[in-house]
Amino acid sequence: RALLELGRHGAAVSDYDRLLSGRPGDAELYNARGLALAAAGEHARAIADFDQALQLDPSHAGAFNNRALSHLRTGQLDLALADYDRALGIAPEEAGIRRNRALALAARGDYEAAIADLDQVIAANPDGAQAYLSRGAISARLNRRDAAMRDLDRAIALAPEDARGFAERGRLHLAQGDVAAALSDFDAALARAPGDVALRTERAALRLADRDAAGAIDDYSALVDAAPTDAGALKRRALAHAMLGAYGAAARDAGRALDLDPIDRETVIQRALYLAAQGDHEAAIAALDRA
Repeated sequence: RALLELGRHGAAVSDYDRLLSGRPGDAELYNARGLALAAAGEHARAIADFDQALQLDPSHAGAFNNRALSHLRTGQLDLALADYDRALGIAPEEAGIRRNRALALAARGDYEAAIADLDQVIAANPDGAQAYLSRGAISARLNRRDAAMRDLDRAIALAPEDARGFAERGRLHLAQGDVAAALSDFDAALARAPGDVALRTERAALRLADRDAAGAIDDYSALVDAAPTDAGALKRRALAHAMLGAYGAAARDAGRALDLDPIDRETVIQRALYLAAQGDHEAAIAALDRA
């Protein structure tokens, strides 16, 4: 278990192999090895271990819950929900399992049932930030913005170190048209999770749309540094450079993007425009010949 917590999944699996060779009838060991396999992304093998755990102990709610998570990771939503139902039939008081089922229900689009599950989780534990976060995100999808905002505010108050609450509230502010508040929340989210590529991509796009070209360049530069083959980030950084009148930098970024995606006609045209804007008309005409 200590190896698993350290991220040494292969070593943890090997340890469980050794333990199971001497205790082949131990359901908990199969469940534990299944968790290690799932953590390593080997969900088919993990499911086989959870199957074995449940054959040995059909009342093992944790194994049903863990198998459900692996079913989710492999796109088997109906199987996951069936396992969550079985787990809750055994342990209806387990808030973590109920919250997991709520997320699976939301993934299926059954938002009302998901909210009903989360209502129960919150009633049992009014100080659980994750349930407020999940319910707030689902309420936002249902366009229940006031309820969503209350839940997300509460989630942030309970877990101010969690970037996800700020990110979800930022999206809600954006849906309400409050760009300044959305940007403030994305700033807070990225301060807590600076390596989150999806979050940085969202903020970069919002900065670009808000015509904060310098801020967009900062974000797209971080994305390009992390993934130099990200043609989309290069293409959008080129747009931000052009907003500032830096057409040479824009043309260079567009050229790099085209090296990665040479059939992107839009970028071909944009690069030609950047070249023309800096007075290089012959190069612009040559670039358009690629379109």
